[in-house]
Amino acid sequence: MVVDTKTGEKKEMEESYLEAIKEEIRKTYAKQMDGGGEIVLEMATGLPHTEILRAARRENVDLIVMGAHTRQEEIGATRHRAIVGSTIQKVAKSARCPVLIISRPCTTCWWYFSNIVFGTDFTKASHSAFQFACKVAKEIGCKLYLFHALDVGSVQTGKALSQSEIEKLITERKRRIEETYVSQMGDFDNYEIEVWEGIPYIEILKYAREKQLILS
Repeated sequence: MVVDTKTGEKKEMEESYLEAIKEEIRKTYAKQMDGGGEIVLEMATGLPHTEILRAARRENVDLIVMGAHTRQEEIGATRHRAIVGSTIQKVAKSARCPVLIISRPCTTCWWYFSNIVFGTDFTKASHSAFQFACKVAKEIGCKLYLFHALDVGSVQTGKALSQSEIEKLITERKRRIEETYVSQMGDFDNYEIEVWEGIPYIEILKYAREKQLILS
């Protein structure tokens, strides 16, 4: 059984339905597909994240591009919390290649990007994101911002941290960024390190808005 994209009703999977969906894709993206090079249109049935990952592995792709939630009732923090457990998170967590998430139309060419922010929590996934962000920054000659949000709620041990303790942690995290990432950047020096205190996803978005950055 599949959910009809137009009516929202469940119906039996038939070859004719797959062809109808393919035709709908061709009509919807006709302008974008015109002159866009070699384009292969594929369909699959199953759990979305499973089929995306399966196709990516089969074709050994270099990049997966996905759109963020676009439901009007899910905006701001509510929308970002809703992403947890979604197709996007599951794909990003398990993909062997970088995953690029687009939340709104891009009004400029990729080559005109001048700033990229790399948000890190020092995990293995963050290391992969760093390699991608650093390579792009070097290739197109833009500035790379290395950002970490110090989530005080996750580091304190049942007591409120003093301002001096927080500042000490911020200094330590900046040093860690230097040792973990800057040490791998070679002669690339167009970067900036910043550590803020607060809830990570909120601080990353605030920082990106302030600097007008591209997230990685």
